Amino acid sequence: MIFRVEGMTCGGCARRVTRAVQALDANAAVAVDLARGTVEVGSTADATAVAAAIAAAGYPATAV
Repeated sequence: MIFRVEGMTCGGCARRVTRAVQALDANAAVAVDLARGTVEVGSTADATAVAAAIAAAGYPATAV
């Protein structure tokens, strides 16, 4: 699943988003593309839960 994520500007942002998703699903594969403002997540977790976890880390997320 792919999410458009607002506010990511650096490697620290990417790490925070990755940690937020992996706190929800420790086995999740997370690929952050800062240039496009997207995050691709491979997880068994529900897309709504993943978006909520990213948002809770401070980055509004919308499934694409």
